[in-house]
Amino acid sequence: MVLEGIHSHDPQARDIAVQYYHAAETTIYDYIARRHPQSAQCVTDFMSTVMSGLSAKAREGHSLEQLCATAALAGEAIKTILKE
Repeated sequence: MVLEGIHSHDPQARDIAVQYYHAAETTIYDYIARRHPQSAQCVTDFMSTVMSGLSAKAREGHSLEQLCATAALAGEAIKTILKE
């Protein structure tokens, strides 16, 4: 819903959605930065992109199984990045 709101033609709704979107990204960044500061921005960008893509694919009709498989693959990628 936040991603939909970002593209709203209603300026007030769009501004609120953007605030939630940035808050979510900040939360992700802060969580990663406490453990892996050198990878925090890269992983946050990756997560933001994956979440946007999952949202888009859900709207296009991807099944729960497909979405979960993609999320699991993204999780494996993050594990690999954070091991380095």
